[in-house]
Amino acid sequence: MRSEMRPRFLSMLVALAAAVAAPAAAQAESIPIEIVRNDGYAGGPVTFPSGFAAGDVLAARLAAPAGSWAVIGLEVVFGGAGGSGTHPVTVKIWDDSAETLDPGPELLSMDTELGSNGTIQLISLAGVGVPSRFRVGIVLHESAPPIVGQDADGTIDADRNLVRHATGSAWQRSQADGATGDWIIRAHLSGGGGGGGGGGACFGVDCPAGQFCDTASQRCTFECVTEDDCGGAFCNRFGQCVGEGAGCCQSAPGRGTGYVLACSGLVVLALLLRRRRRA
Repeated sequence: MRSEMRPRFLSMLVALAAAVAAPAAAQAESIPIEIVRNDGYAGGPVTFPSGFAAGDVLAARLAAPAGSWAVIGLEVVFGGAGGSGTHPVTVKIWDDSAETLDPGPELLSMDTELGSNGTIQLISLAGVGVPSRFRVGIVLHESAPPIVGQDADGTIDADRNLVRHATGSAWQRSQADGATGDWIIRAHLSGGGGGGGGGGACFGVDCPAGQFCDTASQRCTFECVTEDDCGGAFCNRFGQCVGEGAGCCQSAPGRGTGYVLACSGLVVLALLLRRRRRA
């Protein structure tokens, strides 16, 4: 009788283990990432234009796929000499739904620093919800060089590369300054779910999937993508780190009696297997 019950009991415990592992595996999947760009740069020559001064803005109009998206990072090529070390710039994002020379409401203004080595550099952002058309600008704090690079593939999208000089308030296409390439400014997008579905209405905006509403900053943001970002704690579907422990049986919202029983079953399974090895 004991020999018949043990395999059956072990099978039940294995099934419980699978039930625990499945949600964890699903949670570990990264939030969908989309990179949008105008440039064709894939390594090789880059053009670093001259004649730009402190206060000038170099901007790219970018297009997001259908769905609800947030910008969580930027890629920028910045260089053309100008000394070693880092150089201060301001990153700005605007609503560009109208696709006119002047952008719509400003969505982000953030000071940061970039190196001048002429390679792609990543700027991390906390998550800025954007419409299907938005504009990303780099405001220079120093006269060029260094400056944002342009690709050298011989083509330019005239309506998606823009500048605004500090000496005037009017936006213009970068071709007016003699540009022949696209600004190498790219955006990393997170989300993709239709009609929001994240943390709900956030001061008039639906948060993308994988984000929650931070009432202090009044915007959508996230703390984590996987549990590794939480130091072992649980990363919920709104991108929040919850719970204190790591691994099985940690205390976290949404893990009820069934989860605890499943974890307990895993412990019993380990003990039984250990006893069988000793026997």
